[in-house]
Amino acid sequence: MLVTQDTTGIVLSNTIFLLARAPEVWSRLREEVAGIGPVEDWRSPDLKNLKLLHNCIKESLRIHPLFHANGRVATTDTTLPTGGGPDGTAPIFIPTGTRVSTNFYTLYRDEAVFGQDINSFNPDRWNYISPSSWEFMPFSHGPRSCAGRHKALGETSYIIARMAVQFERIQSRDDRPWTENVKIGGEEWKWLSCSGAPRIMGNSMPSARFYERKFFYIALSNLMCIRI
Repeated sequence: MLVTQDTTGIVLSNTIFLLARAPEVWSRLREEVAGIGPVEDWRSPDLKNLKLLHNCIKESLRIHPLFHANGRVATTDTTLPTGGGPDGTAPIFIPTGTRVSTNFYTLYRDEAVFGQDINSFNPDRWNYISPSSWEFMPFSHGPRSCAGRHKALGETSYIIARMAVQFERIQSRDDRPWTENVKIGGEEWKWLSCSGAPRIMGNSMPSARFYERKFFYIALSNLMCIRI
């Protein structure tokens, strides 16, 4: 089972990293979030209906997968329907004890499934693509998929939506590219500046600057007085 305490922070950090470089998407996201009314009236179904928000999260998970690869060991002789032959369309025999790995970076860059501009952050691609559960499985798939996936996605959705309410714009002031730090999952470290005079504990604050990192969502929740 793919389990790690860092998943929410990593998904959130990577999504904000990409949104900070896509101001047009951020503006549209703010408009979408504004359409569900005041924060105090939000309910879980409201967040689930934010299509652009979820497209952004899925696109982030596609570009920067939480888990780079996954493996299984065949416990019995198995024959897969495709994967063999010169063009990969013939059946392939997997003997008992064989380790089979899936590389998610490669899987999520299949233009036949995800379309063109495969290395670009384009949340709108999810309006016209429909990958199967085995073609896009950011939390794995099947009986041993991540048990906390709904919690991670729910927390990520809520915090990004709250940021969209609080901040008119987010901007990275660090031009260095995304840099992977491989542990159990991938994480990224960046400075991020937010502006838009968020109100914190009754006082206006012109800007906020914090470090994008695993667990930074905890600091952000304290900063913005979010209950998660």
